[in-house]
Amino acid sequence: MTASLIYAVALERSKGGEGEVGGLFSAFNSLGFLLGPPIGGVLFQVGGVSLPFAAVGGFVLLSTPLLPWLLRFPSPGSATQTAPTETSEVQGNLREGLLAGGIEVEPRLLVDSIEDKGEGGTVKYGRKAREGFCESDLEGCVHAEGENNSKDPQSGIFSLLQDPYQLLILTTEVLCCLPWGFLEPLLSNHLQRGLGVKDSRVIGLVWMVPSITLLLFSWPVGRLTDLLPTAWQEKEVSIGLLGMAAGLYLLGVADELGSSFSLVTGSESKSDSAAWGLTLGGLLLMGASFNVTTVPLTPLSVKAVGVGEEEGELQGEETDRDKEAQKGSHPAEATTPAASLEVRHGQPGVDFESAHVPSTALTARVGSNLVRSVSGGSGRRVSVGAGDSGGIDGVVAMGAVSYGLGEGVGPMIGGLAGEYFSFSESCKLLALSLVGFSVAFFCAAPLARNRGEVQRTI
Repeated sequence: MTASLIYAVALERSKGGEGEVGGLFSAFNSLGFLLGPPIGGVLFQVGGVSLPFAAVGGFVLLSTPLLPWLLRFPSPGSATQTAPTETSEVQGNLREGLLAGGIEVEPRLLVDSIEDKGEGGTVKYGRKAREGFCESDLEGCVHAEGENNSKDPQSGIFSLLQDPYQLLILTTEVLCCLPWGFLEPLLSNHLQRGLGVKDSRVIGLVWMVPSITLLLFSWPVGRLTDLLPTAWQEKEVSIGLLGMAAGLYLLGVADELGSSFSLVTGSESKSDSAAWGLTLGGLLLMGASFNVTTVPLTPLSVKAVGVGEEEGELQGEETDRDKEAQKGSHPAEATTPAASLEVRHGQPGVDFESAHVPSTALTARVGSNLVRSVSGGSGRRVSVGAGDSGGIDGVVAMGAVSYGLGEGVGPMIGGLAGEYFSFSESCKLLALSLVGFSVAFFCAAPLARNRGEVQRTI
């Protein structure tokens, strides 16, 4: 839970850098896996079985009071009021638009943060509103100007489960973690019977091998992911799945190729060396490929819930009608008439007709909700729905569930495979499954992404 919370906060503060955040998060997780066994072994040798638990528990208790200070967010009252002139106009236009809908935001609470995007911007408002309404009570959704066509927005985890693109990403996360759990009941027995390992410490060191490439590749893969467009991030996921399949295949053929090598060279020691090399190489490849697969999944999921808006959507292109309206009037007068906002406050919703939202006001984030003005057709469409913080929370929560599901189901599948197949056959079957899913992801991801975008705009 703590790791998921910290990850969500890091993503919230790193808009546009989700790949790098995911890479660093994976790197520090891997560092913990690398340092944990040797530190635990030293503490065990010094103070027995109780000292490792006491040391880790004490460190966690001492570091917990620091988290609120390290993860603090700027308070609404500490917002800067020295915004550029264009941004001030955007603030005023947004505020007038909300006023027209019956929602007033006090000026002193007006700006938490501003992100200029050409003619539009992102403005975060405070917590109070006129007539006792709270921004978090804003639940309506407007689909077309001039029509009272509002409905409750889909938000949070339920919206993720109803989005085909999100379901594809969640399934990929499950399959990425499944091989590690799959190997838990199989690899140790294989090392003991196939490679003759007798020392349990050697088995522990073998399990640490994937963490090396996990640590080394996390940050570079994250940086690369942030530079790639969405389509190439999807290809990156497919390549990572193929890499994990190749690593599993190397594990499966290690003994066979080692035996073949001994027949060629006539040396049994070289056979063991070849088998060890293929085993360790397969684990290293799996660790690197795991990063290539999982790091892009968070940016893809965040973009899909609308937190990281696409560049074209953020530019707020003006329509011909908006341009004509702005030629002879103040920007505040260029508005979209007859948009409907629905506000709930412990009772049936109250509809405010004629909620004029200025055409220059691209996006207003109100509390945890999003008020968005998007150009299109003959005018502008205004929608009110779940905002970015809720979206990030849902992405991180479902990601944690998916990873946990993969790690939990993996040992069960591995145990069943060990009952009916050899270690080599089990690894080959799982590798073949990952190859098939990689091809399916490559083909289905663009289609699911487009379908999800259509669903979110209806």
